[in-house]
Amino acid sequence: MPVPLTQYVMKRFLAIASLTVLLGSRCASPNTTPVPVTPVPATPASTSTTTGPAILEAEAEGIGKATITGLTILVKVPAGYTKATVRMTFKVTDDVKAITPASGTDIPIRANPGRTVCIQTDALGNCTRAYQLVIQAASEVKATLDPASQQLDVTQYLQPYGLTFQLSNLDTQPGNTRRFQLRFTHKATGYVFIGENYSVYDNAGNYVFTAQQNTPIPATGKLNMTGTLPLDMPTGEYALTVLIPTCYSPGTNGGCLTPGLEGVDITEPFVLKPGPALVGEAGFVGSSTTDIRISGRNFSAQKPLTLRFTNDFRQPVEVATTIDSEFLARATAPTSLSGGQYRLDVLSAGVQSYAIQFVVPTGTAQSYFGYVAPLGNYAATRNWLPTLPAFKGGETLEVRYANQYNGQQRMNAMRLIRVGNAQQTYELTGNETFLPFSLAPDLKLWKWTLPVNIPKGTYALVFDDNYNVTSVPYYQAIRIE
Repeated sequence: MPVPLTQYVMKRFLAIASLTVLLGSRCASPNTTPVPVTPVPATPASTSTTTGPAILEAEAEGIGKATITGLTILVKVPAGYTKATVRMTFKVTDDVKAITPASGTDIPIRANPGRTVCIQTDALGNCTRAYQLVIQAASEVKATLDPASQQLDVTQYLQPYGLTFQLSNLDTQPGNTRRFQLRFTHKATGYVFIGENYSVYDNAGNYVFTAQQNTPIPATGKLNMTGTLPLDMPTGEYALTVLIPTCYSPGTNGGCLTPGLEGVDITEPFVLKPGPALVGEAGFVGSSTTDIRISGRNFSAQKPLTLRFTNDFRQPVEVATTIDSEFLARATAPTSLSGGQYRLDVLSAGVQSYAIQFVVPTGTAQSYFGYVAPLGNYAATRNWLPTLPAFKGGETLEVRYANQYNGQQRMNAMRLIRVGNAQQTYELTGNETFLPFSLAPDLKLWKWTLPVNIPKGTYALVFDDNYNVTSVPYYQAIRIE
């Protein structure tokens, strides 16, 4: 097994790990470039905590108990409730010395949605632990989920969603302005995610500006809610609520004098259905060189994952994984996985679901290749992990280095070492940087040309970095024909 890393090696390894994420291929298709998306954070699937000061129960007089999820208290005001306030009472743990607002306070239904209930303060009176209080009034707007939107199959790691609702009574309360959100609540765990990207159309397909004053609003229309699901959003059955942040008294300067929140609980079912196992990332845990963590979606004991490490100069190594959850699997690197660079394929039921360059530290300070291909490959395929063809003398490679920072890192030399006779070495020439895409100045590659008269055979490709330290050989052999 590789020895523990020195500080210098760790710095190198972290740089490699960062590039490894960049070079990862999430699908088997080499022509697909993943679009970076930052999903909206979701509320963890947990109930009110009892570790430290906490609110154990919250009740609205005349309505009933509120729902507490994490640090959020949700009060749903039913249709027909005529008061302008709700009287809230709280049951708290013994270590709560004061609560603001106090238990028994009448709280306005229409108010700033960012209000909180503070249960802990510091010596200066600053709140250090608070719950968000959400008071959701019943809406006169009606919404139904289209049949085609009642199931979403999770088939991508960065899974987009697009749900369509039919709206009616949209023209009620003229003068109000409305925005729309969609709350997903997992029925089994209480996990909550709120999507905020919406668009409203009339029946003719024209966009409706519900958030602007003095615009015509039809009685009926269509609501589209779109976005990307959080990476930790579990599959299963969900309760959906169309949330309607409403301004009851718009100000003349675009502000809102009287804000509030309305909601429509959707009666139609919605199911997030797991598809094939999807891997998003794989790598060593922290500084470990044995513990491997695989994160993704749709993992299950019925869909076992296998790790396959390949290097043209060694025998392939396969490793079984342990499934911790539908998002996490673990594996232990065997002692036969010696230091060096590999292609790591994650297989689900024998089918590749993920591929990436993977580095097992060698125990010495060595650099690594980030990418090697025939000249023009990336511009044509967008593939960071191509299978190398056979080359002829005089052909040119395009190269990227694992410790290349914005393409500025220049290496001192590059050469081929004949397999079976390390005394036969052949220097490449060129060492020229270029842009595969003129509009992407940070994406720089380097040209290196093979010797014209190099003998046929199989070679290992290495480079000398700017410290004159020889790199680990690229995991694929260079074949000269």
